[in-house]
Amino acid sequence: MKYGLTAAILGSGYIGEQYLEILSGLVERVILCSNDEAKGRALSQKYRCDFYMDYEELYRQETPDFVCICLPTNLHCDATVKALESGFHVLCEKTFASSVEEAELMLNTAKRNQKNLMIGQVARFSKAYEYLKRCISDRRFGELLYMEFYRHSDTPLWSVGGWLQDVSRSGGVLRDLHIHDTDALVGLLGLPEGVYTVGGDTVCRSVYTYAAGKSVSASASWRNAKDFPFYMGYDVVFENATLQRQGDDVILYKSGTAENPLENENFSEFFKNDDSLYNELNYFCYVIENGIIPELCPPEETLKTMLLNRSEAVSLKSGKEVKIC
Repeated sequence: MKYGLTAAILGSGYIGEQYLEILSGLVERVILCSNDEAKGRALSQKYRCDFYMDYEELYRQETPDFVCICLPTNLHCDATVKALESGFHVLCEKTFASSVEEAELMLNTAKRNQKNLMIGQVARFSKAYEYLKRCISDRRFGELLYMEFYRHSDTPLWSVGGWLQDVSRSGGVLRDLHIHDTDALVGLLGLPEGVYTVGGDTVCRSVYTYAAGKSVSASASWRNAKDFPFYMGYDVVFENATLQRQGDDVILYKSGTAENPLENENFSEFFKNDDSLYNELNYFCYVIENGIIPELCPPEETLKTMLLNRSEAVSLKSGKEVKIC
């Protein structure tokens, strides 16, 4: 399916190039903006799209249906606010912003201008996440007892200018990598009563206080080892079953059997592709073309993720549990 839309992409780094490749097949027209002229022009020629080096100039000269912010986290707020004030919908890559205050400004600007803002929390668009969400909400295996998320990779040396290693710009592993699972927990269970986080700029582990009887935790790390393989997943225990995810594979252990539960689950079109980023972009295009709100990943909920992430940072620094609600 191709949408009759024009999308502008800000950034030609790793994620910006992925957006460009996918959106070139999803929408009628793509515009690329990058301050890396050599790479930007090469990509614009490859994907046959218009090119700008200044997003403010792009905002003045073009009328895209939506803008994708694929810039370093510390640049999200300014680029997003100006796009919204120029009359464009925005899909902003995670992390939302450098602070809760910036995130609130972005969200309030979207509401004031009556434009959609969605944060690209891509984990929400995987079959594994959607299946777990259904298991929790319909209690098909009884009460949730235990849930652990994990996400580990080598140090992201591929970031343009090394911005991910600059904690003042990226927030370190806590804000850039751990936040995937922080957001997943908010989407699945809402905000916890409290959080206790340990670690540092490259490793962290959080334990969350939810209702009595639930054990919930998550960990993340950037490993100081060349070619360390990325791996992530979850381990979840219900009263009557255990569910484990390792990468894209999900295994359900129940009554002495082990099976892939995704094979027989009826997913909507936004979860049928195994590429979560494709699902996310396809969904946002659908939202914009149909004039609806992004219910699968609402910005109000992602703001709660930022609030929880801030509490994680406070706990890590203080060495104490932080109460949230």
